[in-house]
Amino acid sequence: WTSYHGESHDESAEANSAGERVLPNTWPKAAAKELCVELGDECAGLVCDEKDDEDTVCGLFGAPLPASNSQTTTLLKECGNLGLQCTETDSEEEGSPGGRGVGGRFYGSPWHTTGSALGLPSASKASTPALVVLAHNRRSDLEACLRSLVAQPDVELFQLYVSIDDAEAYAEMTGAAQSLLAQFGLTARYLLVLPRNTTGEGLNADQETWVLTWNLAKIGHHYWVVFERIFMDYAHSHAVFVEEDLVFAPDFLALFRSTAWLLEEDDSLWCVSGWNDNGFKTTVRDQCRLQRTSYFPGLGFLLPRKAWLHLRTMWPPAATMGW
Repeated sequence: WTSYHGESHDESAEANSAGERVLPNTWPKAAAKELCVELGDECAGLVCDEKDDEDTVCGLFGAPLPASNSQTTTLLKECGNLGLQCTETDSEEEGSPGGRGVGGRFYGSPWHTTGSALGLPSASKASTPALVVLAHNRRSDLEACLRSLVAQPDVELFQLYVSIDDAEAYAEMTGAAQSLLAQFGLTARYLLVLPRNTTGEGLNADQETWVLTWNLAKIGHHYWVVFERIFMDYAHSHAVFVEEDLVFAPDFLALFRSTAWLLEEDDSLWCVSGWNDNGFKTTVRDQCRLQRTSYFPGLGFLLPRKAWLHLRTMWPPAATMGW
């Protein structure tokens, strides 16, 4: 990115020949850069307000970029090698769903589509993906998790939720989260998950013991409640779910935004996960390869609402680890 303040980056561009605005809204600088990269040649750069820091807001424009003035700064996008080490041939195919393939990555996603090839997420909750952190009572772990998430360049494209299943720790945990997020100008919605009430469920003695005493059953109940709240009450079309003891690679959210289209194109797929039990240096040869698995990998995954509408009809009364 090359910055120009109070001058034109292109001396040959006439004042009335500036490129049109690519997207209607303004975005925080980091998110605007991410979107501009995804849009490829459609976005030549950004026009940002005078501050020119990470708190500034920017608009996305096509070529040639309008000249900046005393109140704005122009950022010209200059794309070089993305630095990806992929074995597959880079390609760009017409008609590819959701975006274009570049450097082994797929830019664009269903929640950026609003009638045009690539648009902004609308203001409705249904078209804005959720990012949900499930937590119990480990404050330091939650803070580390949130610090890792706010470092993601595209975190502001998601609606953030923090869900707590320990009523006694709720005030401390939400207070810690609010304080940390405020340092980055971010907010979240907070959910309290109460213990499962088995009255009237018709559970047998073994199931009752499992539900009330095993931590795994309590975690399963937490997921059930959060799935219901996010997909049924708030009607999000997609949601990423993580737990409080996770920290994330820099491209964690980019993985889901680049692969969400697969869940729309292939009905036999129902989630995308950022976790691989065998993801060690000694076992991975291609860092850009996606693996298909028949077992739910969990631990940081994207789920679409349509999958939950199906899964909720068969959720067992005593859900095991696979669930």
